Amino acid sequence: MVGYIVKNKYRCSKFTVLLDYSRLIIGSILFHKLGRKKRQQAPLSASIAGNIFQFFSYPQVISLFEEIFIAQQYKFDIELNQNANIIDCGSNIGLSILYFRLTFPNTPVIAFEPDKDAFTLLEKNIRRNRITNVTLHNVALTDVESDVQLFANKNGSFLNMSLFPHPDQLQVSETVTSRKLSSFINRQHTFIKIDTEGAEYAIIKDVIETGAINLIRQMIIECHNTHTTQTPATLTTDLQNKQFTCVHTNHPLFLNAPETLIYATQQAPK
Repeated sequence: MVGYIVKNKYRCSKFTVLLDYSRLIIGSILFHKLGRKKRQQAPLSASIAGNIFQFFSYPQVISLFEEIFIAQQYKFDIELNQNANIIDCGSNIGLSILYFRLTFPNTPVIAFEPDKDAFTLLEKNIRRNRITNVTLHNVALTDVESDVQLFANKNGSFLNMSLFPHPDQLQVSETVTSRKLSSFINRQHTFIKIDTEGAEYAIIKDVIETGAINLIRQMIIECHNTHTTQTPATLTTDLQNKQFTCVHTNHPLFLNAPETLIYATQQAPK
Protein backbone atom coordinates (compact mmCIF):
# COMPACT_ATOMS: atom_id res chain seq x y z
CA MET A 1 0.00 0.00 0.00
CA VAL A 2 2.87 2.39 0.75
CA GLY A 3 4.30 1.79 -2.72
CA TYR A 4 0.91 2.55 -4.30
CA ILE A 5 0.69 5.85 -2.43
CA VAL A 6 4.23 6.86 -3.41
CA LYS A 7 3.56 6.18 -7.13
CA ASN A 8 0.34 8.20 -7.39
CA LYS A 9 -0.68 11.86 -7.25
CA TYR A 10 -3.09 13.28 -4.69
CA ARG A 11 -4.89 16.56 -4.08
CA CYS A 12 -3.40 16.66 -0.57
CA SER A 13 0.19 15.65 0.11
CA LYS A 14 1.26 12.02 -0.08
CA PHE A 15 2.57 12.41 3.45
CA THR A 16 -0.93 13.29 4.67
CA VAL A 17 -2.45 10.26 2.92
CA LEU A 18 0.21 7.96 4.32
CA LEU A 19 -0.01 9.45 7.82
CA ASP A 20 -3.81 9.19 7.96
CA TYR A 21 -3.72 5.62 6.69
CA SER A 22 -1.03 4.65 9.20
CA ARG A 23 -3.06 6.16 12.03
CA LEU A 24 -6.13 4.17 10.98
CA ILE A 25 -4.17 0.90 10.83
CA ILE A 26 -2.50 1.50 14.21
CA GLY A 27 -5.80 2.62 15.74
CA SER A 28 -7.48 -0.55 14.47
CA ILE A 29 -4.73 -2.78 15.90
CA LEU A 30 -4.89 -1.10 19.29
CA PHE A 31 -8.68 -1.10 19.34
CA HIS A 32 -9.02 -4.79 18.54
CA LYS A 33 -6.08 -5.79 20.72
CA LEU A 34 -7.99 -4.42 23.69
CA GLY A 35 -10.72 -6.92 22.90
CA ARG A 36 -13.41 -4.44 21.84
CA LYS A 37 -14.24 -6.20 18.62
CA LYS A 38 -17.95 -5.58 18.39
CA ARG A 39 -19.54 -2.45 17.04
CA GLN A 40 -19.81 0.09 19.87
CA GLN A 41 -22.77 2.19 20.92
CA ALA A 42 -20.62 5.33 20.76
CA PRO A 43 -19.05 6.02 17.33
CA LEU A 44 -15.29 5.97 16.87
CA SER A 45 -13.41 8.92 15.38
CA ALA A 46 -10.22 9.65 13.44
CA SER A 47 -8.49 12.51 11.65
CA ILE A 48 -8.76 12.34 7.85
CA ALA A 49 -7.23 15.09 5.70
CA GLY A 50 -7.35 17.41 8.68
CA ASN A 51 -11.01 16.65 9.44
CA ILE A 52 -12.38 14.66 12.38
CA PHE A 53 -14.74 11.97 11.10
CA GLN A 54 -16.87 9.62 13.16
CA PHE A 55 -17.44 6.03 12.01
CA PHE A 56 -18.86 2.72 13.22
CA SER A 57 -15.89 0.37 12.85
CA TYR A 58 -12.23 0.37 11.82
CA PRO A 59 -12.72 -2.21 9.01
CA GLN A 60 -15.39 0.06 7.58
CA VAL A 61 -13.40 3.30 7.64
CA ILE A 62 -10.16 1.65 6.47
CA SER A 63 -11.95 0.12 3.47
CA LEU A 64 -13.55 3.47 2.62
CA PHE A 65 -10.23 5.30 2.98
CA GLU A 66 -8.47 2.81 0.70
CA GLU A 67 -11.14 3.13 -1.99
CA ILE A 68 -11.72 6.89 -1.83
CA PHE A 69 -8.41 8.47 -0.80
CA ILE A 70 -5.74 5.94 -1.80
CA ALA A 71 -7.21 4.34 -4.94
CA GLN A 72 -9.19 7.54 -5.76
CA GLN A 73 -11.79 5.43 -7.53
CA TYR A 74 -14.25 8.36 -7.52
CA LYS A 75 -11.92 10.69 -9.38
CA PHE A 76 -13.72 12.22 -12.36
CA ASP A 77 -11.31 12.29 -15.29
CA ILE A 78 -12.74 15.33 -17.11
CA GLU A 79 -12.91 18.94 -15.98
CA LEU A 80 -15.93 20.27 -14.12
CA ASN A 81 -17.03 23.71 -15.28
CA GLN A 82 -18.50 26.39 -13.03
CA ASN A 83 -22.08 25.25 -13.71
CA ALA A 84 -21.46 21.61 -12.79
CA ASN A 85 -22.73 19.78 -9.77
CA ILE A 86 -21.94 16.42 -8.18
CA ILE A 87 -24.53 13.89 -7.05
CA ASP A 88 -23.31 11.31 -4.53
CA CYS A 89 -25.58 8.26 -4.42
CA GLY A 90 -24.68 6.21 -1.35
CA SER A 91 -22.72 8.65 0.84
CA ASN A 92 -22.42 6.41 3.93
CA ILE A 93 -20.57 8.48 6.60
CA GLY A 94 -19.41 11.17 4.18
CA LEU A 95 -15.82 10.37 3.19
CA SER A 96 -16.74 10.56 -0.49
CA ILE A 97 -18.18 14.04 0.10
CA LEU A 98 -14.95 15.11 1.80
CA TYR A 99 -12.99 13.81 -1.19
CA PHE A 100 -15.21 15.74 -3.62
CA ARG A 101 -14.88 18.90 -1.55
CA LEU A 102 -11.05 18.62 -1.47
CA THR A 103 -10.94 17.91 -5.21
CA PHE A 104 -13.64 20.37 -6.34
CA PRO A 105 -13.84 23.06 -3.61
CA ASN A 106 -16.65 25.13 -5.17
CA THR A 107 -18.84 22.48 -6.78
CA PRO A 108 -22.26 21.84 -5.15
CA VAL A 109 -22.81 18.30 -3.88
CA ILE A 110 -26.19 16.56 -3.50
CA ALA A 111 -25.85 13.47 -1.32
CA PHE A 112 -28.12 10.50 -0.60
CA GLU A 113 -27.88 7.97 2.24
CA PRO A 114 -30.90 5.80 3.17
CA ASP A 115 -29.70 4.18 6.44
CA LYS A 116 -30.74 6.26 9.44
CA ASP A 117 -27.67 5.41 11.56
CA ALA A 118 -25.22 6.16 8.76
CA PHE A 119 -27.15 9.32 7.91
CA THR A 120 -26.89 10.53 11.52
CA LEU A 121 -23.09 10.25 11.36
CA LEU A 122 -23.08 11.75 7.86
CA GLU A 123 -24.89 14.85 9.14
CA LYS A 124 -22.56 15.15 12.13
CA ASN A 125 -19.42 14.77 10.00
CA ILE A 126 -20.52 17.36 7.46
CA ARG A 127 -21.61 19.85 10.14
CA ARG A 128 -18.66 19.34 12.47
CA ASN A 129 -16.11 19.89 9.72
CA ARG A 130 -17.98 22.85 8.22
CA ILE A 131 -18.20 21.25 4.78
CA THR A 132 -20.41 23.68 2.91
CA ASN A 133 -22.53 23.69 -0.25
CA VAL A 134 -23.74 20.14 0.45
CA THR A 135 -27.40 19.04 0.48
CA LEU A 136 -28.18 15.79 2.31
CA HIS A 137 -31.15 13.50 1.72
CA ASN A 138 -32.05 10.55 3.98
CA VAL A 139 -33.74 8.51 1.23
CA ALA A 140 -33.05 5.48 -0.93
CA LEU A 141 -32.78 5.82 -4.70
CA THR A 142 -34.54 3.52 -7.14
CA ASP A 143 -36.99 3.75 -10.05
CA VAL A 144 -40.11 4.18 -7.90
CA GLU A 145 -41.17 6.68 -5.27
CA SER A 146 -42.58 4.67 -2.37
CA ASP A 147 -41.60 2.92 0.87
CA VAL A 148 -39.06 0.12 0.42
CA GLN A 149 -37.19 -2.32 2.66
CA LEU A 150 -33.52 -1.61 3.35
CA PHE A 151 -31.47 -4.61 4.49
CA ALA A 152 -28.32 -4.48 6.64
CA ASN A 153 -25.92 -7.21 7.71
CA LYS A 154 -26.59 -7.68 11.42
CA ASN A 155 -23.18 -9.16 12.29
CA GLY A 156 -20.94 -7.32 9.84
CA SER A 157 -18.34 -4.61 10.47
CA PHE A 158 -18.86 -2.72 7.22
CA LEU A 159 -22.52 -1.70 7.61
CA ASN A 160 -23.33 -2.26 3.95
CA MET A 161 -27.00 -1.57 3.26
CA SER A 162 -28.93 -2.84 0.26
CA LEU A 163 -32.43 -2.98 -1.15
CA PHE A 164 -31.70 -6.65 -1.88
CA PRO A 165 -31.55 -9.29 0.90
CA HIS A 166 -28.37 -11.39 0.95
CA PRO A 167 -29.10 -15.10 1.50
CA ASP A 168 -25.73 -15.77 3.19
CA GLN A 169 -26.03 -13.11 5.89
CA LEU A 170 -28.09 -12.61 9.04
CA GLN A 171 -29.88 -9.40 8.15
CA VAL A 172 -32.29 -6.91 9.63
CA SER A 173 -34.46 -4.56 7.62
CA GLU A 174 -36.13 -1.20 8.03
CA THR A 175 -38.67 0.68 5.96
CA VAL A 176 -37.26 3.74 4.19
CA THR A 177 -38.52 6.22 1.63
CA SER A 178 -37.32 5.80 -1.95
CA ARG A 179 -37.06 8.57 -4.54
CA LYS A 180 -36.17 8.78 -8.21
CA LEU A 181 -32.78 10.33 -8.91
CA SER A 182 -34.19 12.00 -12.03
CA SER A 183 -36.21 14.40 -9.85
CA PHE A 184 -32.94 15.85 -8.49
CA ILE A 185 -31.15 16.32 -11.84
CA ASN A 186 -31.93 19.84 -13.00
CA ARG A 187 -28.79 21.22 -14.62
CA GLN A 188 -26.40 20.33 -17.38
CA HIS A 189 -22.90 19.02 -16.62
CA THR A 190 -24.05 16.78 -13.77
CA PHE A 191 -21.46 14.33 -12.42
CA ILE A 192 -22.71 11.28 -10.55
CA LYS A 193 -21.11 8.70 -8.28
CA ILE A 194 -23.23 5.61 -7.56
CA ASP A 195 -22.48 3.05 -4.85
CA THR A 196 -25.89 1.71 -3.85
CA GLU A 197 -25.33 -2.04 -3.37
CA GLY A 198 -27.47 -3.19 -6.29
CA ALA A 199 -29.91 -0.30 -6.77
CA GLU A 200 -27.68 1.16 -9.50
CA TYR A 201 -29.60 -0.72 -12.21
CA ALA A 202 -32.94 0.82 -11.18
CA ILE A 203 -31.33 4.26 -10.85
CA ILE A 204 -29.95 4.14 -14.40
CA LYS A 205 -33.29 2.81 -15.69
CA ASP A 206 -35.02 5.85 -14.17
CA VAL A 207 -32.67 8.48 -15.60
CA ILE A 208 -32.86 6.88 -19.06
CA GLU A 209 -36.66 6.62 -19.10
CA THR A 210 -37.16 10.21 -17.91
CA GLY A 211 -34.53 11.74 -20.19
CA ALA A 212 -32.48 13.03 -17.27
CA ILE A 213 -29.59 11.02 -18.74
CA ASN A 214 -29.10 13.86 -21.26
CA LEU A 215 -27.96 16.22 -18.48
CA ILE A 216 -25.32 13.83 -17.14
CA ARG A 217 -21.71 14.41 -18.20
CA GLN A 218 -20.02 11.52 -16.42
CA MET A 219 -20.93 8.71 -14.03
CA ILE A 220 -18.81 6.46 -11.85
CA ILE A 221 -20.91 3.39 -11.09
CA GLU A 222 -20.01 0.57 -8.72
CA CYS A 223 -21.91 -2.49 -9.99
CA HIS A 224 -22.93 -5.31 -7.66
CA ASN A 225 -24.37 -8.78 -8.08
CA THR A 226 -28.14 -8.63 -7.50
CA HIS A 227 -28.86 -12.28 -8.41
CA THR A 228 -31.03 -11.07 -11.31
CA THR A 229 -30.56 -10.83 -15.07
CA GLN A 230 -29.10 -7.34 -14.64
CA THR A 231 -25.34 -7.24 -15.07
CA PRO A 232 -22.61 -4.67 -15.73
CA ALA A 233 -22.73 -5.78 -19.39
CA THR A 234 -26.45 -5.05 -19.79
CA LEU A 235 -26.02 -1.73 -18.00
CA THR A 236 -23.18 -0.81 -20.34
CA THR A 237 -25.30 -1.62 -23.38
CA ASP A 238 -28.09 0.65 -22.11
CA LEU A 239 -25.62 3.51 -21.58
CA GLN A 240 -23.91 3.03 -24.94
CA ASN A 241 -27.31 3.29 -26.61
CA LYS A 242 -27.53 6.75 -25.03
CA GLN A 243 -24.18 7.83 -26.49
CA PHE A 244 -22.03 7.09 -23.45
CA THR A 245 -18.53 5.68 -23.69
CA CYS A 246 -18.06 3.07 -20.94
CA VAL A 247 -14.84 1.80 -19.42
CA HIS A 248 -14.90 -1.19 -17.05
CA THR A 249 -12.28 -1.64 -14.34
CA ASN A 250 -11.75 -3.79 -11.28
CA HIS A 251 -10.84 -2.44 -7.88
CA PRO A 252 -7.41 -0.82 -8.37
CA LEU A 253 -6.08 -2.18 -5.07
CA PHE A 254 -7.89 -5.51 -4.71
CA LEU A 255 -8.20 -7.18 -8.10
CA ASN A 256 -10.31 -10.05 -6.74
CA ALA A 257 -13.03 -7.77 -5.39
CA PRO A 258 -16.43 -8.83 -6.81
CA GLU A 259 -17.58 -5.32 -7.73
CA THR A 260 -17.06 -3.80 -11.17
CA LEU A 261 -16.55 -0.07 -11.68
CA ILE A 262 -17.98 1.55 -14.79
CA TYR A 263 -16.75 4.99 -15.87
CA ALA A 264 -19.44 6.28 -18.25
CA THR A 265 -18.82 9.53 -20.15
CA GLN A 266 -21.27 11.25 -22.47
CA GLN A 267 -19.80 11.34 -25.97
CA ALA A 268 -21.62 14.44 -27.15
CA PRO A 269 -22.71 16.63 -24.20
CA LYS A 270 -25.81 18.72 -24.81
